[in-house]
Amino acid sequence: MTCEHNYQFQGVVYSSNRYQLPGSGAYEREYEDCYYCTKCLDIKYTNKRTQGNDYSKPIEGTMLK
Repeated sequence: MTCEHNYQFQGVVYSSNRYQLPGSGAYEREYEDCYYCTKCLDIKYTNKRTQGNDYSKPIEGTMLK
């Protein structure tokens, strides 16, 4: 059975890049927009962007991926 997805914006999520920054133990922080399907609960991430690193606090209002 297939779902005709009805994606709803959940919020902005963040995660750490898998590669360390040169000369540091820090990882770049990546932010993405998170959407979920209201019918089947499928999740999709869009608009990946890199900002800052995991030594600093994440942007207020974002959630861990």
